[in-house]
Amino acid sequence: MKEVLINIGSIVEVEHHGEVGNYLITGKRVIHFKTMKAWDYYSVPYPEGGKRDKEGKDDNGFYFNHPDIDKIIHVCKVKINDQ
Repeated sequence: MKEVLINIGSIVEVEHHGEVGNYLITGKRVIHFKTMKAWDYYSVPYPEGGKRDKEGKDDNGFYFNHPDIDKIIHVCKVKINDQ
């Protein structure tokens, strides 16, 4: 079966909180641990990267699905061995 999700390390343009921005994909096929909702991707703003609040909690990570991608800016070509 052909993979439809793009690779971790790719950069995409996505709307988040009413603003379009660039995001670095850091996870795919993920489940939000609090809501138990499945998402296609987890990302952080690019080029800023991930931030944490004063309590050490993730402050700017963003979950989204493949149809939410407005534009693919860069596709990471690095492949990790399939397990």
